[in-house]
Amino acid sequence: MRTGKAIVLLGAVCILASRGQAAAEDGFESSETAPVVRGEESSEGPGMVLFTYAPPSGTQFEEQVNRVIGSDYGAKGTRIDVFSATNVQKITRADSGFRVRMDINEIKALHNGKPVINPIMAAMKETGLTYLVGANGRAGSIEGINQIADILRAKIPKKKLTPELEAQLAGTDMERKELADWNARYGAWNHQFFLPGKTYYGIGTYTLEPGLFIRYAILAKVVGAASCHEGDRQKSCVQIRFDYATEQDLIDKARRSSIREAAEFLRKGDVVGGRLDGHMERIVDPKTLLIYSEIQKKTILFPLSINDAEEIRVRRIERMEYSYRYDHMPPRVPRIAGAPD
Repeated sequence: MRTGKAIVLLGAVCILASRGQAAAEDGFESSETAPVVRGEESSEGPGMVLFTYAPPSGTQFEEQVNRVIGSDYGAKGTRIDVFSATNVQKITRADSGFRVRMDINEIKALHNGKPVINPIMAAMKETGLTYLVGANGRAGSIEGINQIADILRAKIPKKKLTPELEAQLAGTDMERKELADWNARYGAWNHQFFLPGKTYYGIGTYTLEPGLFIRYAILAKVVGAASCHEGDRQKSCVQIRFDYATEQDLIDKARRSSIREAAEFLRKGDVVGGRLDGHMERIVDPKTLLIYSEIQKKTILFPLSINDAEEIRVRRIERMEYSYRYDHMPPRVPRIAGAPD
């Protein structure tokens, strides 16, 4: 269902897995949590689309996450990383909501075209997470997160395990990030109305390193109906378009539209000269909030200090694609027309 990765966690696992064998020359790795975009609480006006977290009990599906990152360091050269993760998720109803079980099947990583061999990836295949989700679609806790945190801390070489990284690998910190991501993608959309064609705003923070952030505005819009399939069954889904920008007027507008869950994105320490733009498209069933396809692309420009006397400009391009195969879907999932490059 998403954090995919859980998506954020799987992405973090792939990045950490690559560090032990093929660390970046500059030591830079980014992170972020899905920003909150909130719609309207009433259905005033015709044509409103209501989003409801209501997956059928017993729903099982496979989620594949592919992340390609290219970083141009100017005279310092170019680095390309490819991360891929596949997990199986199963949703069952519980007395107070839902239990969402995620088991990681496979993790792969390439660094400049060469496979990364790391014991973290093998160890992660033996773990699983269970999200405890309330009837309102919000996750309150995650079973198994401490086991994963322990594996990561134990497998990362001591010389790479800086105090900052160790703090990020604390079970409570990982859980907080995962819960924030889940609730931004599901809980905040549950029982919300969106008028097709109308723009709704959110705020995101792209973390370069502790104390250094790029803050950006998210412009979200339901652009129309979309067809999605589960085997021979055709369902009525919608396509959502997200655009990212760092223009100050849009950030100010997004800040005024933000809500309590977005508070963590309003931190101090923005990168001077940093810029981020891009877009994402998502196909989702509004009646269940199950996602059928998601493609995202970001371009990030920022300064990077090599030492006290040297600073370079980095251009980083990220492409992430999430594809899903439900228990009664054919092996090949049709590509969505109009998906972004």
